[in-house]
Amino acid sequence: MPVVDTWCQTETGGVMIAPLPETARNKPGCAALPLPGVDAAIVDEAGRIFEDHESGRLIIQSPWPGILKGIVEIESALLSHESVVEAAVVGMPHSIKGQCIYA
Repeated sequence: MPVVDTWCQTETGGVMIAPLPETARNKPGCAALPLPGVDAAIVDEAGRIFEDHESGRLIIQSPWPGILKGIVEIESALLSHESVVEAAVVGMPHSIKGQCIYA
């Protein structure tokens, strides 16, 4: 069984960049290309997208449908309800998951 390098974020709940098994050569230390539906890019420190093979910062330009990016999106979802006047979201320890949200 081959060892496959991947890239993921806790916020996404899953792998975002990985070689598809049996379709690409597996290079140690390289997570390969974004999975279908993941819109990733490499940017410089000012946020400008590199057009060629440059070294920079990895960003996910648009997540998979239903994936929240962070606290701001969760707070916005809560505030969209007519009965909610103010909202705050923070992380808190969770015995199984390690951390969860508390709103």
